Amino acid sequence: MIIISYLIIIFIASLPIKTIINWLFPIKKIKSSSTINAGNSITTFICIHLLHFLIGYGGCTLAQRLFYYEDPTLNYLAIGILALGYFWSFLKKLNPAGNIVPFILGILTFFSSHYLWFFPLISLCIILLINHVTMGIFLSLLTCYAGLILFNISETFIIINTILIILFILRKNNGLINFFSSTPKTLLQRFKTRNTFHQK
Repeated sequence: MIIISYLIIIFIASLPIKTIINWLFPIKKIKSSSTINAGNSITTFICIHLLHFLIGYGGCTLAQRLFYYEDPTLNYLAIGILALGYFWSFLKKLNPAGNIVPFILGILTFFSSHYLWFFPLISLCIILLINHVTMGIFLSLLTCYAGLILFNISETFIIINTILIILFILRKNNGLINFFSSTPKTLLQRFKTRNTFHQK
């Protein structure tokens, strides 16, 4: 039963939400224009990120309910598997199932609703300060330990946040190394080379 529960969790985490949404609700281009309807694009964009958030939050909720009466280690492992399945989705050739930030935010919010404003605010400030997205998110995760004091969170959070940090380092190691290179990819460069929403 435990193995089946873990398989369910990793399957949910691995779902390629963007691909599924684009398949269910394709955004059609106007024949006379190469652009797409901005309103539809923004709405779909928000829905996809919201679903990624819900996978993080809902996955933690599911893990707690499945292993509430079991050894706490099984619950920690379940959340670790949730993050592992999202960061290396087997349904996306071991690429992330989607944007990592809303997923992480979902997990953090499960432990305290204060992270719903704290993590985005801290991330934004650090990213703008150091001009690097990946390192900014990494440093923001480190600051989340402060929530133990600020938000009176259970010490269990130390284990979960440490797991998130380790997996983030493994997943984004190239981006973190890039920060220390002679030509780091700045926030402005990322903006200029970003993929448009309708690109796959």
